[in-house]
Amino acid sequence: MPRLALYMTEFASGGVQRMNLNLAPRFIAAGYEVTFVVHEAKGALVDSVPANIRVHSLNAPRARNAVRPLADYLKTQKPDILVSSLGQPNLIALLANKMAGRPTKIVVSQRNHLTSQARDMPDWQYKVLPFLYRKFLRHADGIIAVSEGLAQDLVAVTGLPRDRITVIYNPAVPDDIDARAAQPVEHPWFEAKLPVVIAIGRMVAVKDYATMVNAIARVPEARLMILGEGPLLRELEAQVASLGIASRVAFLGFRDNPFAYLARASTFVLSSRHEGFGNVIAEALACGTPVVTTDCESGPAEIVDHGRYGRLVPVGDVAALADALHQSLTATVDKEQLKRRGQSFSVDRAAEAYLALFGKLLGHG
Repeated sequence: MPRLALYMTEFASGGVQRMNLNLAPRFIAAGYEVTFVVHEAKGALVDSVPANIRVHSLNAPRARNAVRPLADYLKTQKPDILVSSLGQPNLIALLANKMAGRPTKIVVSQRNHLTSQARDMPDWQYKVLPFLYRKFLRHADGIIAVSEGLAQDLVAVTGLPRDRITVIYNPAVPDDIDARAAQPVEHPWFEAKLPVVIAIGRMVAVKDYATMVNAIARVPEARLMILGEGPLLRELEAQVASLGIASRVAFLGFRDNPFAYLARASTFVLSSRHEGFGNVIAEALACGTPVVTTDCESGPAEIVDHGRYGRLVPVGDVAALADALHQSLTATVDKEQLKRRGQSFSVDRAAEAYLALFGKLLGHG
């Protein structure tokens, strides 16, 4: 039985963690023995780990302390494949495997647009990632990008040939999405059947909620419902108040089941400056909800098939975003067509692609 390690920092409520928790049962069903390898066995999703999956804690509260324990794990346990995600863990996995004598096939998954991150993010760690990737990524046995745009960015940053990179879209759509979307939600806007535009995500600069709010101010028939938290909440509340649209904007905070809100909204909107993929776009489509999104690097345009399944607007363009929202709210919608597109990003499809790559690395395919 081949042994597979899924490596991440902890069981926080993030995209990587949810992806691994969704994929792991598929890998077990395909005949793999799966272990979660984490810096610390903590986080909001720690109780969601299935009983038949082992958890190996490196007892490393800081990332820089994880290299030696991970190397020891690889040297002693010798899993056939280790899959990591995100910049720092990817580099730690490659370095640890080298220290261990390379007993394991390392698959790294890139989920963010390196060039945009290095340009837009103030943290020095994002600035040095392109240089470190150029130096170390060639040692990976498998390289996954979660969109074609990310794959092209990796080629540009690292100089690696395109055929070294496998594109596997995120398993954004869970198996039980229909049941979760059907769960009841109480909100006066839904009860009054008002045109509700919904946004989901952390309130951080890269999501550019400021442009979204300015656009909503130009669409008087629309209500904006924002699900999420973040450091820019107070700033956005002040912006809404200054525009005189406080009665048309609702900040609802984090919600465990966003699908129930998505399914009842008239339109989903994403105003990001850059994305790695854009899971919530796929989730909105799978709920049958029309999408308006910025044509940012990279992922959103691929999810909506370059405008076939959603409206694309330039990044930071308030007028274009407002116009697209108005069009979306007044257009006839084929919800079943949108749902079918959303299922292109299901857990099953992603698992099949991962398993094909694993088989290739182990000489089974």
